[in-house]
Amino acid sequence: MAKFVAIAKDVNPPEITMHIPLLAEEKGVPCVQIPSKEELGAAAGMEVPTGTVVIIQEGEAKQLIKEISERMKK
Repeated sequence: MAKFVAIAKDVNPPEITMHIPLLAEEKGVPCVQIPSKEELGAAAGMEVPTGTVVIIQEGEAKQLIKEISERMKK
């Protein structure tokens, strides 16, 4: 169901999220790393830091996600 995954690099311990990129690759879902939990939470519109964000409905970002996915394949 996931269309896009973002993971914070500073999750501690890293074992919490280290399996997610492998699962995303297996399913063909773009997965990117964001420098910090604070930055990821803010980008997701949350007032708290977060370790992972998953987009399941692209809405208006459909084209943007497609472009990111194409750039990652290069």
